[in-house]
Amino acid sequence: MKKGFTIVLAVVCTCLFLTSCGCDHEWEEATCQAPKTCSKCGKTADDKLGDHQWKDATCTEAKTCKLCGERTGEALGHTPGEWTETQPASCSQEGSKESTCTVCGARIPKIIPKLDHTLADWEIQTPATYSDAGTRIQKCTVCGQIINSESYNMTEEEKNQWLKGNCQKYSFEQIARNPSEYNGKYAVFTGEVVQVMAGYGYDTLRVNITKQGTYSTYWTDTIYVKNYAKSSTRVLEDDVITMYGQLKGETSYESVLGSTVTLPQFDAYIVEIQ
Repeated sequence: MKKGFTIVLAVVCTCLFLTSCGCDHEWEEATCQAPKTCSKCGKTADDKLGDHQWKDATCTEAKTCKLCGERTGEALGHTPGEWTETQPASCSQEGSKESTCTVCGARIPKIIPKLDHTLADWEIQTPATYSDAGTRIQKCTVCGQIINSESYNMTEEEKNQWLKGNCQKYSFEQIARNPSEYNGKYAVFTGEVVQVMAGYGYDTLRVNITKQGTYSTYWTDTIYVKNYAKSSTRVLEDDVITMYGQLKGETSYESVLGSTVTLPQFDAYIVEIQ
């Protein structure tokens, strides 16, 4: 008898355990597809809400179930009426306009994109020189903003015109006494060639640039010239030439007698034989 009572008690306890999970339920509300359900143990209570009861989509909301709040599709979007410009667009700022929805009456704002710039002709910002590129810019004729910028170089013809127009005359005393002060300046000299030495890419000349005498002329004061002139006419000794180019301070070299000779240096870009 005692043994049977123990078995019955065990069965009763098992049934109680199976019918009660002892869970502190966290309920998820019923929807049209599912009943109220515990998110921990999965136990359900009550029935699902029923078939969807759809509310038509509006300008701002998709089609929605009145019972469970489920949405399907997309909102219809506003139907604008006549547009009114509130801020005109320009090439420097966006504009704006607004309308009223003919369905729901909501205000509908809209951005007007910036207008395209109106380009002026190119203008020189930094002038090019014989040896350096310049910069030029394009501005908008409406707002004045710089739209495009680029570097540019002169053509060979423009370079030669520029060089002849910007070279200054200097005396031998000026460039020999203060070579660093005149370094980099564009200059023009006329003189007599006393020596021609062939080189790679250019010929080296020694040229006397100071004319002496009244009835019988001769030349003195030697400068060291690198002849970069692109000319088919070869320069020879005793030629009288006019040179346009750039002063380069001074240079030193060893003479055939072993002494050091220091002369003003000049890079010639245009050489004309007189």
